[in-house]
Amino acid sequence: MSRRRLSDDERVLWKGVTRSIAPLRKSSAPELDTAAPPIAPSSPKPRVRSAPAAALPIAPPKHVAPPPLTALTR
Repeated sequence: MSRRRLSDDERVLWKGVTRSIAPLRKSSAPELDTAAPPIAPSSPKPRVRSAPAAALPIAPPKHVAPPPLTALTR
């Protein structure tokens, strides 16, 4: 699932929100540069085709009995 891009209005709003908060702990991670060009997504890996569904045996669903009920007390 890919993430959608923020609109310009959403980006301005998000920058305002992130400026108004204080971190709980000091972070040793470097800040992300929002002006950096986005990284191009890599090409998707080819999917391995499995056997057709008709060739697979269909097992009947297993019916599991619910656990016994406990007695109600005051």
